[in-house]
Amino acid sequence: MNISHLLAHRDAYLEQARLANLACAHEKLRHFADRLARAGITGRVRLRSTGPDDEPAVPNLTALDSHPSVIEEHFTDEDAVDVIDVLRYLRSEEWIDLVIPAPEIAARLLAPLRAELARAGVSLGGGADAPVEPRDPHSGSRL
Repeated sequence: MNISHLLAHRDAYLEQARLANLACAHEKLRHFADRLARAGITGRVRLRSTGPDDEPAVPNLTALDSHPSVIEEHFTDEDAVDVIDVLRYLRSEEWIDLVIPAPEIAARLLAPLRAELARAGVSLGGGADAPVEPRDPHSGSRL
């Protein structure tokens, strides 16, 4: 592959990168929602990013309708950072302060991702899909 090839197919590669990021966001949010369900968290949760002056400087995940230890037993600070980073990406916002009932995460956060991926022809099946080959978005030909 040479530079002229990359430049000629830049738009297609950018679209593939966008879809890969959406797929990653989908899987992280799906895993998060599954873990909340397995932990028995059915009430509201709060995902909050932190600013430079906040103490502690780690984004947090809080169970608003149950004992805080439930979250501490099942999630690390790194888990909260991962989910908040996904929300920052999806919303194109630096500051996140989201309160959402845990069971609604799939409907409110995952459903739009699934729809966007499906519109792009991305299969969400759990089977062994064939590798996706990059295609030019204008001609549909393989790159």
